[in-house]
Amino acid sequence: MLTKITLSEKEFIGFCDIVYKRCGIELPLSMKKRLESVIAERLQACGLCTVADYYNSLYCADAESSKEFLEFIKHLVIPETSFFRTRANFDALVSSIIPELLGAENGKKQLSIWSAGCSIGPEPYTIAIVTSEAGIPVNITATDISEKSLAEARAGTYPERIVQKTPEICLNKYFAKKDSDYELSPFIRQKVVFSQHNLMDFNSYPKQVDVIFCRNVLIYFSAENRRKIIENFHKSLSAGGYIFLGYSETMRDFPELFQPVWFNGTYAYKKKPAGTPVGKQAECPGRPIRPAPPADVRVSIARKGDTAIILKRHSTPPAACPSEPQKPYIHIDTIEITGKLDLSITEDNGSTVKEQFMKFIENVPARLIINMDNVDYMDNAGLMFLKRAFRHITEAGGKVVFVAEKDSMLRWLAKAEFRENCDVFGNEDSARKFLYERTN
Repeated sequence: MLTKITLSEKEFIGFCDIVYKRCGIELPLSMKKRLESVIAERLQACGLCTVADYYNSLYCADAESSKEFLEFIKHLVIPETSFFRTRANFDALVSSIIPELLGAENGKKQLSIWSAGCSIGPEPYTIAIVTSEAGIPVNITATDISEKSLAEARAGTYPERIVQKTPEICLNKYFAKKDSDYELSPFIRQKVVFSQHNLMDFNSYPKQVDVIFCRNVLIYFSAENRRKIIENFHKSLSAGGYIFLGYSETMRDFPELFQPVWFNGTYAYKKKPAGTPVGKQAECPGRPIRPAPPADVRVSIARKGDTAIILKRHSTPPAACPSEPQKPYIHIDTIEITGKLDLSITEDNGSTVKEQFMKFIENVPARLIINMDNVDYMDNAGLMFLKRAFRHITEAGGKVVFVAEKDSMLRWLAKAEFRENCDVFGNEDSARKFLYERTN
């Protein structure tokens, strides 16, 4: 039985310091209980008695200490992973990005793809599966800081929960059932080269990579180290190369290095040439912001049970601002949500509220108001979806503001950190005026 560990503030800071210095990961206070649990496990595994003993064993700079540190990090940072996770990334890779890169005037016949922070392997193996299915030859390199994770990746045997998102045709073709697990075929395993790599080792990044997958990895690093890693990703990529990040990660702070490109259902970030001025867009096949016709419209995006999502399109003519007669029509959309925001509700046409909502968002113009004041209830799924919609529009160069007066909705927006990243108004008129005044 494990001994319960409670770290003092000084001990917690000490372990945080070791982790930060050795691999650049910044541990928030919310990780304290997880850290205590991992230390208790490692104390038992190493045959040590006290927290101080374990701290000293990690602090040493010898080979044994380095080996234990990798085990420690492996247990501390457990990324969620599965085959075909965020399917839209892989669809964009095969249907759009690879054809674009192979069609470029660089004479390339085969592309290089790097899965950075590959964990136990589902991501690079998914890349191998989708490119094999498409008949596209690629070189796939996969790296992780943990040798234990890499050993599991090379073995290629996974429990059902890791493969459950795999399309049935691929599951039957590339996996063999082995007791309660699924064993990946050697044909796919031999397509991926695994190696140990610390993203803080900036002298060992691969060169001339065409596509990088680094999803849900950067969230563990401090802002300073994220910048260093992203700058080195930029150096690693060949001209016009792409990088995929996780859902909650963004290149918003690096407009001089990468341009967001919208594909059907997902973003990728395209390398800009070195020295590209901030604000200048490199040519790419991404979705432009479509101008709306000069007309006021009110349509239902979704309406079922207690949920109603209404789109109101409002066009402000030049006459509304006589002091600026040359100003063009300003098209502002409002999404008004009433009742319970339940994304799983299925409409009569068979699509869910989430699908209807996202179909609209993909074609939204540059200015959007999301009116939350008549929402009675919203769960975490709804909150995360709004963050996705917010990110989608702002990274394409648009502007989103919220209308919320109720304390409950203001708390929800604060919880999602919207209050820090966008403007919140008490009514639609104020929000519309704000957007109009900030339109060039």
